[in-house]
Amino acid sequence: GDDGAIFHAWLYAKKNGYIPTDDPIPIRAMRYIADKHLNFTSAEDKPLPVDIYCKVLRIVESEY
Repeated sequence: GDDGAIFHAWLYAKKNGYIPTDDPIPIRAMRYIADKHLNFTSAEDKPLPVDIYCKVLRIVESEY
């Protein structure tokens, strides 16, 4: 599947109680948010830089 589908499935599952509220966002979903909101694309085999990682978490918390 694509990263956007993973993000939206994770978000739906959280909002509808299928997974715990403290379930962490999957890294592929984080890559989707980084690309969509920050225009940042990273290689699959590399972790997100710390600043992008933190920005993605803030975006998810505030907008979703």
